[in-house]
Amino acid sequence: MHQFDPLELRVALRNWPTGVSVITTTHEDQPVGVVVGSFSSVSLAPPLVGFFVGQTSTTWPSIEQSGTFCVNVLSSSQTGLVQMFGKPAASRFDEIRYSASSLGDPVIVGCVASIGCRIEDVTDAGDHFFVTGRVVDVATDPLQQPLLFVHGGFSKPRALGQANPELPCASVSELADLSQLILN
Repeated sequence: MHQFDPLELRVALRNWPTGVSVITTTHEDQPVGVVVGSFSSVSLAPPLVGFFVGQTSTTWPSIEQSGTFCVNVLSSSQTGLVQMFGKPAASRFDEIRYSASSLGDPVIVGCVASIGCRIEDVTDAGDHFFVTGRVVDVATDPLQQPLLFVHGGFSKPRALGQANPELPCASVSELADLSQLILN
């Protein structure tokens, strides 16, 4: 098997755009949170979502002990929040506006979506934990665009229908032919 430098993997994965979310909870009556780029849908029936968190995270034990969390999907206008969560844990929420979810976890104002969950399962995954949450409430703001992280920086998706001149475009008849191939 080919041996590679882990830095090669990191460089390759920089090409995969990820959404940016803040996982929040309330621990000992204080809001806590951690930024993740690994949030994902897991199942619709039952409604499950998941995220990866580093095993060395100092915030994870508080989330695990609380038993609940809220996924705050950041909007393209919230890049500053990522830097806020680079501060010491005690001051992360000093300048952040938030309300409480039905489970009492912080819902950050201005996010694209907030998804309240109860921890369903935690699995070891290398140097991370994979946390599965059962969804209990959801809120979205359709006017916001999500914040993406790709090529080592922040970005936002193109507006629907906006063409990318660097990508080849298919005509309507080509798309119809393609859909026939897929359906047959």
